[in-house]
Amino acid sequence: MAPDGVLQKVVASLKSVGEFDLTAISVTPKSSVYKAVEKKIRRALVIKLMPLSSWGTNRAQISVMAGAERRIVKGFDFPGIPRLLTGGEVDDHLFWITEFVDGIPLNKTLENGETLSALDLVDMARQLCTCVESTGKSGAVHHRFHPHNLIVEWDGGVKILDWSVPPYSDLASGASAHTLHAAHYLAPEKLAGKLGDFRSNLFSVGVILYQLATAKLPFAGETVAAIAAAMSAGNPPSPSQLNSRIPEGISVPILKTLSANPKDRYQSASELIKDLENYKKFGAKEELPANFYSRSAPTPNQNLPARGSSAADVTMELDSAWTPAVTVARSSDVAVMSMQDSTVAVAERPSVPAPAPVEPPPTITETVYTEPEAKPVAPAKAKIPLPKIKPPKITMRDVNRVVSKIPPLPAALVLAGLVVALLVWKIIVPYMITKDLPPTTVVEQQAPVQQAPAVTPPVEETPPPVVEPQPAEPEVVVRSFDKSDAKIVRKGKKKSAPVAAPVVPTVGELSVNSEPQGAAFQIDGRSDGSFVTPTTVAQLSPGRHVITFSKTGYQSQSLTADIVAGSRATMMTRLAVQGGTLNIGSKPTGASIVIDGRDTGKLTPAQFILQRGQHSVVFRLAGYLEASVPVNIADGQNHTIAPELVAMGRTLDIKATKKGLFGIGNRVDKDMGTVNIRTNPNGAAVLVNGQLAPKSTPLEFRLNPGGYEITFQLRGYKTLKKVVVVESGSKMMLNENLEVEQ
Repeated sequence: MAPDGVLQKVVASLKSVGEFDLTAISVTPKSSVYKAVEKKIRRALVIKLMPLSSWGTNRAQISVMAGAERRIVKGFDFPGIPRLLTGGEVDDHLFWITEFVDGIPLNKTLENGETLSALDLVDMARQLCTCVESTGKSGAVHHRFHPHNLIVEWDGGVKILDWSVPPYSDLASGASAHTLHAAHYLAPEKLAGKLGDFRSNLFSVGVILYQLATAKLPFAGETVAAIAAAMSAGNPPSPSQLNSRIPEGISVPILKTLSANPKDRYQSASELIKDLENYKKFGAKEELPANFYSRSAPTPNQNLPARGSSAADVTMELDSAWTPAVTVARSSDVAVMSMQDSTVAVAERPSVPAPAPVEPPPTITETVYTEPEAKPVAPAKAKIPLPKIKPPKITMRDVNRVVSKIPPLPAALVLAGLVVALLVWKIIVPYMITKDLPPTTVVEQQAPVQQAPAVTPPVEETPPPVVEPQPAEPEVVVRSFDKSDAKIVRKGKKKSAPVAAPVVPTVGELSVNSEPQGAAFQIDGRSDGSFVTPTTVAQLSPGRHVITFSKTGYQSQSLTADIVAGSRATMMTRLAVQGGTLNIGSKPTGASIVIDGRDTGKLTPAQFILQRGQHSVVFRLAGYLEASVPVNIADGQNHTIAPELVAMGRTLDIKATKKGLFGIGNRVDKDMGTVNIRTNPNGAAVLVNGQLAPKSTPLEFRLNPGGYEITFQLRGYKTLKKVVVVESGSKMMLNENLEVEQ
C-alpha cells in the first residue's frame, strides 16, 4: 500500500489538468490502483503505484528497465492499448497514469465458465494478435499478460492494461495467490526469470484462447515450479476433444502457440491470425491442374535455414548486480543483454568449420507449371466494304449538244477527252481501289468433274449437289472487273469464318462492410473463415441472397442483397450494440452512478447502453440517502429511471424521549418524529446515519424530518440495515429479528 504522501505528490503533478476525486480500485502491499475523476469535465484516469522495495536488491535495474519501457509505451497509439499519459518515480515508488478503460475484465467471463464460439475465438485472437504484432515491432514485451489485465469494452473491443509494468518479483519463491494465478498464463521462459520476446506474449494468447474454448486451463499446478513442469511436459489435450464445437482448424494453431520451446511457436502473430481465419480449410488437399507435371531436378548443395531460425532468443535475467554498459559490436557478432552478467555482452559468432565432402544429393521431384499449348487460330476474315461506284449516264444526245456549240477542231479534242475520262473512270479508278486491299480467296461453285467410265455401258451423270445458303451467316460478295466490257461481274460467294459468341457472365460479386468492422457474416447460412468485414465475395450466383452479420457485443442482423450476373453489389450496415439504452436521471441531479457495483464515473443525467438482463443501479449524492433501483434491459429498447433521492436528516439532534407530567412530551420537540425500536434479542447497538444512538435496544428517540439509515449491531448476530423516512410529528415502530451468524 502506497503512503498517502506519495499519492498526493502524484495527484499534485496533475494540477495543471484540474482537480480530481480519487477512488481506490485495488490496494495491496505490492501495488495500489486509484481512479481519478476530474471534477469539471469528469474525465477519468487511472493512477498505479508500486513500491520498488518489492524487488529487493534488484530495485536499481527494475527502475532503469521500467523507465526504458515506459518511454517506448508512451509512443504507442494502438486501439488495443490505453494511452499512457505520464509516469516516473517518486519517493522510491514507480507510478503510471493512464486512460481509464470502461468495461468488464476478461477473468470475470472465465470465472463464470463461459466458452466462445469458433467465430468469436477468431475475433478475440485477431484483436490480441494485432496488438502483440504492433508492439513487438518496437521490442516491447508485456510481463503480466493474463485475463485480469484484459478489459472487454461495451462495444466488444479488448484493451490490454499494465504495459511497461515490470515482471513479478515473487515468481521464484513465496508467490502470492495473485502471482500464482497469473503464472498459469506466462510462458515457460518467463517463469524461469527471463524477459522473453513477443513469442512469450503469443504463448499467453494461446493459454487465454484455450481457456475460452474449453473453460479449462491447459496447465495445472499448485506452485510456480509445478506449473513450469507441466508446461515442459508436453501439450495439453486438444480443445476439440474437450469441446466438440471447436473445429480442428482452431485447436491445432492454439496447441502450436503452447509449445514450450519458443522456436516451435509461431514466429509472427500474423501467421497465427491467418491460420485461425482459414480454420475451415484445415486439412483440405490442393488439387493441381492438368498442366502441372513433375520432373526431376538436382537438389542444391546449399542447405536452407529452417523457417524462423533467424529469431534470436532473448535471455535477459534479473539479478542484483545489473548495470547497463555499451559495447560496440561488429555486424557479424550476436549481442545478448543479461541482467545476471551485469553487462551487455558481445559474443563472437563461432568460426565455420571447413565443409566435409558431400555425397551426391539424391534426385528430387519438382513440380513445374507449363502453359498449355495454344492451337493455331485462323485469322478472321473481315467483310471488306467496297465503295459503290455508279457511273454517270452520258448519252450521245448530250455529246452532240456540246459538240454543236464548239468549232470542229475543239469538238474533236473535247470528244477525245471525254472518251479518255470515261476509260479512266471505268478501268483505272476501280483498279486503284482494289490493288491495295488484301488478297481475298474467291470461292466459286464448280460442277463436279465427271469420271471417265470404267465400263462400256454409259454411266448416268450425277447432278451436282445443291447447297442451300445459310441465311443466318453473313457473306462477303467479291466483285472483279472484267476489262473487256468494263462491267462489274459477280463471280462468287465466300462465307466468313464463324464468329465466336461473346462469353455471357453467370456469376456476380458482393462487397460487404460494416461499422464497426471485423464482423463475421454468413451468406444463405453458409459461413467461411474469409467472411469477415470488410471483404469482397466473388462467384455468387445471380438472385437474392440473405446476409447475416454477427459480432461480440452487437446484435445479429440479417439483410438481403440482389446479385446480377457480371456486376458487383455493395452492402454496408451499422451494427446495433447488443442490449438496450438506459437513460438515468435523479432528483436532484448530479448523483454519481454505480451500475452492477462498478462506478461509471458519470453523474446524472446520463445515458448508457447495457447488455440485456437484470442490472442494479445505485445513486450516491452527498446529503442524500443512497438509492438502489433494479432494471431489466431488453435488446433494442429504451429504459428510463429517475428516482427522487431522500435528503438525510440531521443526526446532531437525536433526543431520547422524555415523558412529562401526565405522559405529555416536551412541546419544543413537536416538529420532530418519534421512532420506537425493538430487537429480538435486545441489547443491540443502534447507529443512525453512522452516529451511535444514546442507548441500546429497546429505545425510543426523536429525529428531525428526513431520511435515515439505521444499523443494528450485536455480537454473534449479522448486521442489519434499514432505511426510514421520518416526517414531522410522525410515529414509527421498528421491531426487528436479528439473524445468528453461521
